[in-house]
Amino acid sequence: MDLDLKQKDQIKGYEIEKVENEKQEYKLIGTFMRNRSLKLFSYNHLKGELNLVDETKDDEVNMVLKNGKLQAVFTLHTEAKVNTNNTHFEALNLKTAKKRLDKFKQGLIKDLCNLKEYNPKPIYPF
Repeated sequence: MDLDLKQKDQIKGYEIEKVENEKQEYKLIGTFMRNRSLKLFSYNHLKGELNLVDETKDDEVNMVLKNGKLQAVFTLHTEAKVNTNNTHFEALNLKTAKKRLDKFKQGLIKDLCNLKEYNPKPIYPF
């Protein structure tokens, strides 16, 4: 929606509010290690809602020089737009997500979030 700023008398309040709502910015809040076979769920504590989070997956192919030869390395990058007010966790499906949520409510597990922080430095066994 384009507004002509020269004619301020004809601009209505709801039009200005709509333009402000369109200017939302997204920022990176964290990077986590994910298990490929599990799905990402979010739980809203205020409303008591459990939802599946939509994810976008990007496949990339990088050419890396190994042993004097170029080899293709496939990487999978996943991004999800999340609400910072919700708690996010991984589960196999909706049934297991509900079971994990029930265990959390009963106090059998301390934290609902089971995501691991991303560590760029790998752990070497030697």
